[in-house]
Amino acid sequence: MKRLLYILPILFAALVSCEREIPYNGEYEDPKLVIQTSLCAGTDNFTCYVDRSYFFLDQTNNKNKETIKNPTFEIYSAQNKSLQIVSRVQDGNKHTVYLSHPLQANDTIRLVVSHPTYGTATAKEVLMPAFEATLKSSVWEPENKQCRFVFDFPNQYERPDLVLYMKSILHLTVRSVRIEERNDSILSCDTTDHKTKIEGLGSANKVFDTERNKLNEHSQMYDGKVLYFNNAYLSEKSVEVFVKPIAYAYDTTYIRTYQDGRKITMYSTYMLDSCVFYFEAQSPTKTIFNNSMAAYWGMNDDYYDEMDLGAILSDMIGMEEPVAVYSNVEGGYGIVSSVTRHTIIAKEIQKE
Repeated sequence: MKRLLYILPILFAALVSCEREIPYNGEYEDPKLVIQTSLCAGTDNFTCYVDRSYFFLDQTNNKNKETIKNPTFEIYSAQNKSLQIVSRVQDGNKHTVYLSHPLQANDTIRLVVSHPTYGTATAKEVLMPAFEATLKSSVWEPENKQCRFVFDFPNQYERPDLVLYMKSILHLTVRSVRIEERNDSILSCDTTDHKTKIEGLGSANKVFDTERNKLNEHSQMYDGKVLYFNNAYLSEKSVEVFVKPIAYAYDTTYIRTYQDGRKITMYSTYMLDSCVFYFEAQSPTKTIFNNSMAAYWGMNDDYYDEMDLGAILSDMIGMEEPVAVYSNVEGGYGIVSSVTRHTIIAKEIQKE
């Protein structure tokens, strides 16, 4: 054992002394534009992330990455030749682009982004039609501390082959009131409102009977942040959906008295403001891209809906090994897809 202890430092010193930089003999790849956007039929604006690719040998981290200043945007429509960009607002690598007309379902849009250093990136996409459900009723169940909603789905949908899903956000206000009294006289009264929201849906309806949804064995309902549709039941009526239970949905009152005659009452209550439902139709381009990103990262494809994919893609492009992530951008990298959203806002929720 002592001999081994003497030999290890010698081996370590030998290994350190043999370190040397191995030159890269492959082909250097010039930086290109990386763009990412989802176009929505019926809207007159869209958000586009613009970045640039980095060669894998470039010693650049996320904090020091370049902001692409003043790229040029162009948009072309197959149906509306007068469609044009009227203004653009840049916030870092995020660009909000405002249009002269709302985008139309089934139109083919060509987006062109150019930069004098990083060239021109171009992509085409067909805009998906909206899946327009109808809200029939909305009820608050105090005993179960949750809301129940009933929808009618349309009689037919022209693209049943698409990935269709819904999600919701329940908006609440928690009000806290603090009253300080002495000898039946009010010394102070303070009211504080705290806004909060809850995401998550559940339903036992067969329209959600698909492998993409998770079945809760206890409640025998499909639940999750997003509920995907079984496309065989797209004309379903009276679809009952429950919003995730509100754990703190009850009134509370605390009273504290003091020897000097003061009494402090703390009262809190909750108020349902609204519930916003989003019915989304995802283009085949978006589906292929999400699946490729999920396979690369080993994560659920829902993860990529609300994030700066341009920044992520720029980390992946230019690596020594090829990255199998789908892109429909010519002259650059990224994705121009279509996710059309139909929104329903439930403001008056009846108490059961």
